Amino acid sequence: MLLPEYSLHLMNQKYGPLLDYLSQETGYRLEQARATSYVTFLSAAGAGGADISFQNGLYYVVLAKTRGARPIAEVLTADLRPSSRGAIIVRSDSSIRSPSDLKGKTIAVPSKGAVLGYVAQAMMLRGEPYHLVEGRDYSVVTSGPHDIAIINLWKKKVDAAFVKEAALSPATLPVPPEDIRVLEYTSHFPNWCFAAFPESDPEVVSKISDALLRLDPENPAHQEVLSAARIGGFVETSDHEYDTMRRVVKILGLPF
Repeated sequence: MLLPEYSLHLMNQKYGPLLDYLSQETGYRLEQARATSYVTFLSAAGAGGADISFQNGLYYVVLAKTRGARPIAEVLTADLRPSSRGAIIVRSDSSIRSPSDLKGKTIAVPSKGAVLGYVAQAMMLRGEPYHLVEGRDYSVVTSGPHDIAIINLWKKKVDAAFVKEAALSPATLPVPPEDIRVLEYTSHFPNWCFAAFPESDPEVVSKISDALLRLDPENPAHQEVLSAARIGGFVETSDHEYDTMRRVVKILGLPF
């Protein structure tokens, strides 16, 4: 089960080679079950139809609580970090010069379940020195995937957008880069992870975990898979690594 961070064609481009690799390495025919949106992901994954899920840290802690999920491998960024950051972006011609200027503005977000497309930015704006609270000081509109949030900003439907930093790379940016300006970057948060469930077949889980951890950027065939997904590899992780997300849920009062 894949959390749809981007629109369908970008998801296929990013993760199709990875799923093909896992099928080849494990000998299992892995079928991609994809939720249609952030909203439907939890109900789809929570229904028990998937043996393995791939999601951000927020959705992982929800699945850990509701389905007993456990992480089996965490994403490393292209520069081999186990964490990533979000960005607040505006149009290059915008008069907005500081996050303080977002007061009274409308902001596109992929989803309130997007760690680097809402949660990270909301936490930053709530703290020093801005003290801006969503709903009181600024409003958000849910646009769908990160690339759609960027397009809506570019089309001047909103004043700003919250997106993950990786969505601004030339490979994923759906608009001319010179038309977009980064207002501020957020703190880093834990990366996405693959997770298994209590009822998942232990042999399947072990083979998938081993295959993920074997991905080596020095191996040309592996590098093709990693480049498509725009990641550096995978690393072993633990449930404890996602305690940060549990604290964020309480602070922001997220309905999870």
